[in-house]
Amino acid sequence: MNWAHCSSEARGLDHIAENILSFLDARSLCAAELVCKEWYRVISDGMLWKKLMERMVRTDSLWKGLSERRGWIQYLLKNKPSDGILPPDSFYRSLYPQIIQDIEVRGYSLHSGDGFGPTTI
Repeated sequence: MNWAHCSSEARGLDHIAENILSFLDARSLCAAELVCKEWYRVISDGMLWKKLMERMVRTDSLWKGLSERRGWIQYLLKNKPSDGILPPDSFYRSLYPQIIQDIEVRGYSLHSGDGFGPTTI
Protein backbone atom coordinates (compact mmCIF):
# COMPACT_ATOMS: atom_id res chain seq x y z
CA MET A 1 0.00 0.00 0.00
CA ASN A 2 1.29 3.43 -0.89
CA TRP A 3 1.12 5.37 2.40
CA ALA A 4 2.01 8.68 0.77
CA HIS A 5 -1.03 8.26 -1.47
CA CYS A 6 -3.28 7.49 1.53
CA SER A 7 -1.93 10.46 3.39
CA SER A 8 -2.66 12.81 0.49
CA GLU A 9 -6.18 11.37 0.19
CA ALA A 10 -6.70 11.87 3.94
CA ARG A 11 -5.61 15.47 3.62
CA GLY A 12 -8.47 16.03 1.20
CA LEU A 13 -10.86 15.27 4.05
CA ASP A 14 -9.15 17.54 6.58
CA HIS A 15 -12.02 20.01 6.63
CA ILE A 16 -14.42 17.24 7.65
CA ALA A 17 -12.11 15.94 10.38
CA GLU A 18 -11.48 19.49 11.57
CA ASN A 19 -15.20 20.18 11.78
CA ILE A 20 -15.82 17.02 13.81
CA LEU A 21 -12.84 17.57 16.12
CA SER A 22 -13.80 21.21 16.70
CA PHE A 23 -16.63 20.03 18.98
CA LEU A 24 -14.23 18.40 21.46
CA ASP A 25 -13.50 19.73 24.92
CA ALA A 26 -9.89 20.23 26.07
CA ARG A 27 -9.43 16.76 27.57
CA SER A 28 -10.79 15.08 24.44
CA LEU A 29 -8.70 17.33 22.20
CA CYS A 30 -5.57 16.29 24.11
CA ALA A 31 -6.50 12.64 23.64
CA ALA A 32 -7.23 13.16 19.94
CA GLU A 33 -3.78 14.68 19.41
CA LEU A 34 -2.29 11.38 20.56
CA VAL A 35 -4.26 9.15 18.17
CA CYS A 36 -1.90 9.56 15.23
CA LYS A 37 0.24 12.09 13.39
CA GLU A 38 -2.57 12.91 10.98
CA TRP A 39 -5.00 13.84 13.76
CA TYR A 40 -2.30 15.88 15.47
CA ARG A 41 -1.66 17.70 12.18
CA VAL A 42 -5.37 18.34 11.58
CA ILE A 43 -5.76 19.74 15.10
CA SER A 44 -2.68 21.92 14.73
CA ASP A 45 -3.34 23.10 11.16
CA GLY A 46 -6.99 23.73 11.99
CA MET A 47 -6.04 25.89 14.98
CA LEU A 48 -8.49 23.88 17.08
CA TRP A 49 -6.97 25.02 20.39
CA LYS A 50 -7.59 28.61 19.31
CA LYS A 51 -11.15 27.72 18.33
CA LEU A 52 -11.73 26.02 21.69
CA MET A 53 -10.51 29.13 23.52
CA GLU A 54 -12.69 31.36 21.34
CA ARG A 55 -15.70 29.19 22.16
CA MET A 56 -14.90 29.51 25.88
CA VAL A 57 -14.54 33.31 25.63
CA ARG A 58 -17.85 33.61 23.75
CA THR A 59 -19.80 31.42 26.17
CA ASP A 60 -18.19 31.99 29.57
CA SER A 61 -18.01 35.43 31.17
CA LEU A 62 -15.06 34.41 33.36
CA TRP A 63 -13.02 33.45 30.30
CA LYS A 64 -14.04 36.67 28.57
CA GLY A 65 -12.99 38.77 31.56
CA LEU A 66 -9.68 36.95 31.91
CA SER A 67 -8.96 37.30 28.20
CA GLU A 68 -9.53 41.04 28.39
CA ARG A 69 -7.55 41.56 31.59
CA ARG A 70 -4.65 39.32 30.59
CA GLY A 71 -4.49 40.73 27.06
CA TRP A 72 -4.72 37.47 25.15
CA ILE A 73 -8.08 38.43 23.68
CA GLN A 74 -6.05 40.19 20.98
CA TYR A 75 -5.21 36.71 19.64
CA LEU A 76 -8.84 35.53 19.58
CA LEU A 77 -12.18 36.20 17.91
CA LYS A 78 -10.83 37.14 14.49
CA ASN A 79 -8.71 39.88 16.05
CA LYS A 80 -5.18 40.33 14.83
CA PRO A 81 -2.41 41.19 17.28
CA SER A 82 -0.78 44.59 16.98
CA ASP A 83 2.00 43.10 14.84
CA GLY A 84 -0.60 41.45 12.56
CA ILE A 85 0.85 37.97 12.99
CA LEU A 86 -1.19 35.22 14.61
CA PRO A 87 0.76 32.81 16.79
CA PRO A 88 0.90 29.11 15.85
CA ASP A 89 -1.50 26.59 17.35
CA SER A 90 1.21 25.58 19.85
CA PHE A 91 0.80 29.03 21.47
CA TYR A 92 -2.87 28.33 22.16
CA ARG A 93 -2.11 24.73 23.16
CA SER A 94 0.29 25.96 25.86
CA LEU A 95 -1.87 28.93 26.91
CA TYR A 96 -4.97 26.83 27.62
CA PRO A 97 -3.59 24.97 30.67
CA GLN A 98 -2.13 28.23 32.00
CA ILE A 99 -5.61 29.77 31.93
CA ILE A 100 -7.10 26.76 33.71
CA GLN A 101 -4.37 26.96 36.34
CA ASP A 102 -4.96 30.70 36.73
CA ILE A 103 -8.65 30.05 37.33
CA GLU A 104 -8.00 27.22 39.81
CA VAL A 105 -5.20 28.91 41.76
CA ARG A 106 -7.13 32.11 42.25
CA GLY A 107 -10.34 30.23 43.05
CA TYR A 108 -12.41 32.25 40.65
CA SER A 109 -16.05 31.45 40.35
CA LEU A 110 -18.07 32.22 37.28
CA HIS A 111 -21.06 33.40 39.26
CA SER A 112 -19.51 35.23 42.22
CA GLY A 113 -20.01 38.91 41.67
CA ASP A 114 -17.87 40.07 38.80
CA GLY A 115 -16.07 36.72 38.76
CA PHE A 116 -12.76 38.21 39.75
CA GLY A 117 -12.90 38.40 43.52
CA PRO A 118 -10.85 40.88 45.54
CA THR A 119 -7.62 40.36 43.59
CA THR A 120 -7.04 42.25 40.37
CA ILE A 121 -5.96 39.99 37.56
